[in-house]
Amino acid sequence: VLLCAFLILLGLGVIAGWLWQVEPVKSVLPGMPTMKFNTALGFVLTGTGLWLAGVNHRLVRLLAATLGLALVALGVLTLAQYLLNVDISIDQAVVADTGTLRGSGHPGRMSLLTAFAWMLLGSAVILLAIASRRFEVIFAHCLAMLAGAVSILAAAGYAFGAQAFWGIGPYTAIAVHSAAGLLLAAAAALMTRAREGWLEP
Repeated sequence: VLLCAFLILLGLGVIAGWLWQVEPVKSVLPGMPTMKFNTALGFVLTGTGLWLAGVNHRLVRLLAATLGLALVALGVLTLAQYLLNVDISIDQAVVADTGTLRGSGHPGRMSLLTAFAWMLLGSAVILLAIASRRFEVIFAHCLAMLAGAVSILAAAGYAFGAQAFWGIGPYTAIAVHSAAGLLLAAAAALMTRAREGWLEP
């Protein structure tokens, strides 16, 4: 619950940073990639979805699954823009990002790695919300672990100065606090319904 609350607060804090243009909130390190508005929204969806997925009530879990579906859609639409080289205007629907910070080849668009991680975590939220069998919960935890691996890769890149780990070619790079937040999101997913998953022993 504490991790879910932290994820929600992280997302809301960065959203507020975009609305009121508070640069240190958007980018922890000067001159480095910013956490995009949609990424921050993803943290709110993830934290809320995981929180509700752990509640033993059918309607609440259906709401959690809906939030997970929204998270998957956010990731899929972003990846589609990269892969098909199109702009469907979801990146700057609420706030405009005209910055040219390091690693921001597509202003307003979350990184390729973040979008992939949201697809994994969104799928995990859906499964954790609707799973009725243990192997489904275990599969959801495996998806969360893959998302965690993405964040560890990005964090290692920052730690050792290997930009290839947090930025892929011309694509928008992952922000340092996005990488840290994704690791916490993966941990929160692993702790959701943990007694039914592979962590139970």
